Amino acid sequence: MSTSTSCAAHLDSETTEFLRTFAETFAAIAHLSIPEQRLTIKRMFSVPEEMLEPIGMKEDKVVIGRNGPINIRLFTPKKIGVLPVIIYYHRGGWVYGSVDESEMICRKMANETGALVAAVEYRLAPEFPFPIPLEDCYDAAKWIVSNASTLKGDPEKVILCGESMGGNLAAAVALMCRDQKEFSVAAQLLIYPALICELNRKNYEESPDKSLLSYENVQFFIQSYLSSPEKGESPYASPLKSDNFSGLPSCFIITAEHDALKHEGKQYAEALQQANVQVRYQCYSGVIHGFLDLPLAPTVQNQALADIKAWVASLWS
Repeated sequence: MSTSTSCAAHLDSETTEFLRTFAETFAAIAHLSIPEQRLTIKRMFSVPEEMLEPIGMKEDKVVIGRNGPINIRLFTPKKIGVLPVIIYYHRGGWVYGSVDESEMICRKMANETGALVAAVEYRLAPEFPFPIPLEDCYDAAKWIVSNASTLKGDPEKVILCGESMGGNLAAAVALMCRDQKEFSVAAQLLIYPALICELNRKNYEESPDKSLLSYENVQFFIQSYLSSPEKGESPYASPLKSDNFSGLPSCFIITAEHDALKHEGKQYAEALQQANVQVRYQCYSGVIHGFLDLPLAPTVQNQALADIKAWVASLWS
């Protein structure tokens, strides 16, 4: 029995069925154009309004960045007072994903943590390669921090957050904040992040969720994001390649047991710790990449959200 088959035996039947369906869907759209693929995936992952948990207020705004307008969506919980702010960058390999598809997780995080969640609709590759998506994320964060007080948020309590390649963007924005000193953030929350534009094939081949996050798919994402392989040497594209991790904000890194990206998350946690950055690393058992906003493993989802809530509270306790 191969290692990957052995690992797959630890997945529950619901997760196995989800991976099978996802693999079939992804194979079926391979011949479509990128915009058509995005639309199909958006339909797959968007949750109908009536199935979303209630929120205090939802509001769309437009920020003007160096590359043009950037849409952001604000999720305000039913809570009185000045709120912490979570700036959220969605998953999707820099190629797919949207704020619409992030409604469920953003509402959950706002309600669970009591924070104002600001989701950023950054431009996507390959039409807009590195560093344009990152510049959108940085420019949006700068605007949010500058205007936090008018949004019912606390500019001293801002957390950068991203899932998957959104975690890559969050980590890179944190590096840019430190280096450029135009504004600062209090912390970073990296959820199963991709942190280097180099692939270890063995990590992917041995991961039982490879029909969701395969070596070939991630290779496609990286090639779409980078206009040349040399761009991947920049720590703003590959945060793990930074030669200086000191002075970064405290960090909570979440990974999944059955996810190839857990190795990058652990390496980043170790690098931050060695640089005396306060860091928490948690690998959740029995789950796959994307578990926090997939219709799977509700018990683990709830535990992760509770851990995020406790971590956010601890930042200012």
